[in-house]
Amino acid sequence: MQEGTMPSLTLAFETGISKVQHSAAASFKIEGPNPEKISQAAMNILPQSFGRSQREPGVFIQKRSFRIGTQEEKAEITFKGIQTIRSKKKKSIFGKISLGG
Repeated sequence: MQEGTMPSLTLAFETGISKVQHSAAASFKIEGPNPEKISQAAMNILPQSFGRSQREPGVFIQKRSFRIGTQEEKAEITFKGIQTIRSKKKKSIFGKISLGG
């Protein structure tokens, strides 16, 4: 089994749903040779907290009201926010230094 490939559609959906529910990601994509089969499986497997993307085939999106609910998601977002603030501080320090007189 290659990285990112799953032996069955059910396992692919379960993996995608689990990753989205426990991380800051809001969507996952499933590709395969038969898009109709993926759509049919989605109707039976996806919980009500997910929907299909209107723009991209094979992309499934967690509905807004169900996002950012677990501690893992909150921690990931907080960590990324802190990193952004730190990187902006480093950039702004060099922007304020003036040489010569």
